[in-house]
Amino acid sequence: MSAPLSKALFHGTHVEFNPGDIIRPANKVENVQINYGSNPVYKEEAGTHAYATDDIEEAKWFAGESARMNKGEAKVYKVKPLGKTKKRPLYDLENEDLPKEARSVKEYLSRKGFKVVKKVKYVGAGK
Repeated sequence: MSAPLSKALFHGTHVEFNPGDIIRPANKVENVQINYGSNPVYKEEAGTHAYATDDIEEAKWFAGESARMNKGEAKVYKVKPLGKTKKRPLYDLENEDLPKEARSVKEYLSRKGFKVVKKVKYVGAGK
């Protein structure tokens, strides 16, 4: 399923991006620890997909986790997909190994990545 073009999508991370930059799947980025825990589905997808969400609160949570794990600053970006996206399956709602905030049905995955539209400012974006 592709994300509707009218839907705003967000990506949370510790990585610094500029408008026009491309957020690629995690295996395309060196020296970055990803925040997918021990869930084998996430680990497999992280190597082949980039992530975005239509829930800014979820993006903030992922930004905070990424910043904590990589000793950086939390950042959230408004993004648009490059090519087709697929929506995360519903099974994560039942996965008690993940924190509540990470059990998403609001995430979209893209093999090609997401283009950064702009950085979103929010309270709590510090280290």
